[in-house]
Amino acid sequence: TGHCRDSSVVMGICYAVSKGVQAKVLNLSLGSFINSPIAEGAIRDVGLENAVAVASAGNTREFPEGHVDYNRTIYPAAFAGDARLRLENLISTGAVDQSLQYASFATANKFVDIVAPGESVATFKRDGSVFTNLGGGTSYAAPFVSGTAALMYSKNPNVAARAVKKYILGTAQASGCSAPNLTPSSLMFPTDANACGRGLLNVSDAIKATP
Repeated sequence: TGHCRDSSVVMGICYAVSKGVQAKVLNLSLGSFINSPIAEGAIRDVGLENAVAVASAGNTREFPEGHVDYNRTIYPAAFAGDARLRLENLISTGAVDQSLQYASFATANKFVDIVAPGESVATFKRDGSVFTNLGGGTSYAAPFVSGTAALMYSKNPNVAARAVKKYILGTAQASGCSAPNLTPSSLMFPTDANACGRGLLNVSDAIKATP
């Protein structure tokens, strides 16, 4: 958990795809309430470099019922749900709990493309040992998708970014995610029954689909 300016995030995105680095997959386990054209442009530039950006959908249903930010839209993940932007390299990732129900904390809006495990996730320290406490959140779900994209690029370094997104979404399991509870909800940011997107990430099938 931390805080930084949008400009710092954009600088990091641009650095990741710059000459000498040329990352193919960017995991954006972060979010903002601000619809930033600069961040949108940076993700578009990532696509021009044939790289995929995976963004966490947000955890705004953690706010108490009636809170002004309950289920509030999170960026840059929300850019994926705006068809006018045509960001074919951006994947917005929600989370499921251990029973494959859309997670109670996860932002449940129409921009979610796919879901991955986001509750009781084991994480590792720099020395390779496992943290004692299991973590949760869409920031834990997004790396599953990012890792899948990386394996797809490992299989075929020349696969197009838009194809990576297509194969990941096209092989997702619709039955692997139960719709979120619609109550409580928010008048400003209503809970969307279709928040599971295309369904649960299927790592094996996405890799198999990669030519």
